[in-house]
Amino acid sequence: MQKLNICLVHEEYPEETNFGGIATYQKICAEEYVRQGHNVYVICRGLSKDSHYIENGVDITRIFVQRSGDDVADYIKYRERVSDKLQQLQSQNKIDIIEVPDWGAETVLFEKYRKVPLVVRLHTPLKVWLKYNNNDFGKAKDLVLSWEDEMLKKADLITCCSGILKKMIVKDFKIKADKIIVTPNPANITRYFYDKDVKKENILLFVGSVEARKGVLVLAKALNKVFREIPDLKMIFVGKDTIRNNLNISTTEYIKNLVEDKYLANVEFKGHIPTEELNYYFNKAKCAVFPSLFDNFPYVVLETMATGTPIVGSSNSGMVEMLEDKTCLYNGSVNDLASKLIHSLKRKTFIERNITRVKSIYNPT
Repeated sequence: MQKLNICLVHEEYPEETNFGGIATYQKICAEEYVRQGHNVYVICRGLSKDSHYIENGVDITRIFVQRSGDDVADYIKYRERVSDKLQQLQSQNKIDIIEVPDWGAETVLFEKYRKVPLVVRLHTPLKVWLKYNNNDFGKAKDLVLSWEDEMLKKADLITCCSGILKKMIVKDFKIKADKIIVTPNPANITRYFYDKDVKKENILLFVGSVEARKGVLVLAKALNKVFREIPDLKMIFVGKDTIRNNLNISTTEYIKNLVEDKYLANVEFKGHIPTEELNYYFNKAKCAVFPSLFDNFPYVVLETMATGTPIVGSSNSGMVEMLEDKTCLYNGSVNDLASKLIHSLKRKTFIERNITRVKSIYNPT
């Protein structure tokens, strides 16, 4: 096997910028490439300072850009510094190939200097994200949209983890289908597992950013119906609050306004919690719900599958490809989501075949 110099570029990389699924993907891939004998360089964001260090064999450079209050200038400045680092590595012959996610188009200012192949990994570009969040992204929106379009057009290869997103990209970006290869994301099969020592409780669990695209407003309405059937149920939301909704207000507060007052005591918002605590909550819950209006390939579903906890998900997502049981996917309506949740909470407690599926299909090794 040829030894490669691989450069992964995106602001998200654990633990400092462990913001979401891209961070998880980047770390799993980086460390697996090292295990296979390749040299791996990661360029990501620093939250308080520049830094450079080696972690589990991965060469990591964190770039800090002080927020100025001008989003457009900040976006440009960060990408200029990413380009500077890529030029340095390229001049030292330390890059054979670059992979970058679609979100944010972070290598776009390096394009005029690039002499190596570029792979763009589709997660969910801004054009798709905007369809489902009904939210003003801010002053940098048009610039980022143009950057993402340019980067996708100039990529040597585009990879994607779900067929549903591939179809959207082919349609929305006018890219030929044969330029996009669908390969599933790898799962972390060591951090997430069935823990027999954790006792199940009557808990319904949501994990993810608390935003409209994740379906949490539909869930809030469905909960009123679920609580009527299962009054002792506890609903736990784990994840950061956002203002990504049509009212541009706290989505947590939006949910509280949709849940009937008499059930508010049944709902708990834990905010962002350390990654190492998630396995406990997955195992403790009787069911996990991921009601996204759209989601490409949510890592949190793989993580739940690895614990055997039952899942209710969305048919408008990569969950159609991830989950063997399609009867647990709701069609987008409040009533259907409530029905699927009640059915799952009353009947299922453990799904061993989901554990087997993660290990056999999504194992990075």
